[in-house]
Amino acid sequence: MDSEADQILKLVKEAERDIERFNSEILWLRQRAKGLELERKAFEEHAASARSLLSPIRRLPLELLVDIFSYCCADSVIMNHSLGTAGAVVSIDVPTITLGQVCRSWQSIISSNPSLWSSFST
Repeated sequence: MDSEADQILKLVKEAERDIERFNSEILWLRQRAKGLELERKAFEEHAASARSLLSPIRRLPLELLVDIFSYCCADSVIMNHSLGTAGAVVSIDVPTITLGQVCRSWQSIISSNPSLWSSFST
């Protein structure tokens, strides 16, 4: 009987070693998959960035963009709203700031054209 118990114990130990080997391989595969997902995300971001270079708005002449921005920024409004004894709330609608936050190119256009900043009303 001892030899049968020894054989069973040997089988159990072999199975446990196999399980540990599988666990190690699964862990390695998960880490590799995570690394591949990060690489894929980087390539997706790169592709999206490159794709944005093909956007039709990037082909518009600078002068036309400035004209469009001028039209959008013509109605910049800063208003004070009274809340009684609680004080006042300032409401700001300044498209110039919003347009300047779209991308570096637009920010450069906005900051290099002072005429876009000259039409605020209160």
